[in-house]
Amino acid sequence: VGGIDSTGAAVTPANGGFTNTLASSEPGSNWGACVEAWAPSKNLVSTYGPLYSFNDADSTTWQDEATLYGQYGVLSGTSMAAPHIAAAAAYLSEHNTFANPGAVESAVRSYFIWYGATDASGRPVNIVQLP
Repeated sequence: VGGIDSTGAAVTPANGGFTNTLASSEPGSNWGACVEAWAPSKNLVSTYGPLYSFNDADSTTWQDEATLYGQYGVLSGTSMAAPHIAAAAAYLSEHNTFANPGAVESAVRSYFIWYGATDASGRPVNIVQLP
């Protein structure tokens, strides 16, 4: 899954490639042959837990029950795009009977549309458009 912005353009790092493994310090999107579906991923409002570091040994830093209504953050990255495609798969699975995961994948792919945009490598930016 790759990420698009509000105009439908593929999101890529300004330097054309990732130099850091932490998406939070270099927001962008995967692109190229590894990406077949695209979804919104830039500057999305999301529920957001407290602004402190998670510590497995300290339960006060666990997010469970800590995200409150009205507590939001603006996030970017493919981690924001992937749930859109997963939701399309869930929607199609709710309305159809599939024999296996490959059938779900094929169903999602059958709803890909290309509206003319390409990524940095020239590959089509396909989005899922459900009925």
